[in-house]
Amino acid sequence: MRGGKEYIPPYGAFRIGLKAHNVYGEDSSWLGSYGQRVDSDPNEWPVAYHGTSIENVIGILTEGFSLEKANVGSFGIGIYCSPCHRTSLGYAKPFVYEQTTYQAVFQCRINPEAVKEHDRIWLVPNGTHIRPYGLCIYRNYMRC
Repeated sequence: MRGGKEYIPPYGAFRIGLKAHNVYGEDSSWLGSYGQRVDSDPNEWPVAYHGTSIENVIGILTEGFSLEKANVGSFGIGIYCSPCHRTSLGYAKPFVYEQTTYQAVFQCRINPEAVKEHDRIWLVPNGTHIRPYGLCIYRNYMRC
């Protein structure tokens, strides 16, 4: 559990941890505690994944998520993500590096007070409520 929601680890990914402690102020309780655990910590935000193109990775890393670059989807305008990395892979544009195909998915924390849940699709109304803390790279991923 993370933030009171089921936590699905990014199985099969090469995960790169991103600096997140004290990036959004001194209170990092939204990240929860380190290590393996079963329960959520107080004030912890749930985990979600956001699939994107490799071209968007640098912009998200340097500027964060922006509604100006968001698409209007089935549930309105916002930043779309999912608690399941497999769902987010469906939105991650494949890219080729040295003749191998990869996909990029951000592992994020979502403000539980701002997210609108639609089963496995979550909609975040603006970029201040979604915080990336990992970049997951999948190689030759085939969805089931």
